[in-house]
Formats: sequence, structure tokens, C-alpha cells
Amino acid sequence: MPPLRDKTKEERLKEGMMVLNRLKEVGIPMENDGFIEVKNAISRWVQDGQAVIIEKINFFPFDRIGKLTLFRVAGPKTGPIMFLKRVEAN
Repeated sequence: MPPLRDKTKEERLKEGMMVLNRLKEVGIPMENDGFIEVKNAISRWVQDGQAVIIEKINFFPFDRIGKLTLFRVAGPKTGPIMFLKRVEAN
């Protein structure tokens, strides 16, 4: 197995855009607080390259919560991970 290397800024930008585009595809608007939280985390990650894990992101009023993982290193299975889960509205 080859040694792991840090992702380049270009790789991080490409992966970050994939996450944001996927959120738009599932109907989360850019003005949503959860979308903005994800976008800000991606912006910091693209700039500094430090791994990001956000355990809970609220996508109100879409009855969804999310979890985001962005890896520092490149390699197999190190792409961005964004989970969205439906929650019951109160």
C-alpha cells in the first residue's frame, strides 16, 4: 500500500464542491443555515487542509440532520462523507 499523502488544495476544492452540489441536488437551498455551516467548514478545510468532523448539522426546516467528514489525506476511501438523515418533526 503506498504511503498516504496530504490532499492538494485543488483536490479539497473539487471534493468540497461535490458535497455542496449534492446538498443542492437533494433540495437544500444555499441560504439554509445547515448549508452555510457546511460551506464554511469546507472553505476552512480547503484553505488549511485540516481534517473536519461535524457530528450534527441541522437542516431546518427540512426535517434532516447531517454529519460531515472531510479527510486530510488522500487515498482509498478518503473522499468526503456527508450523511443526511430524516428526523421526525415536532
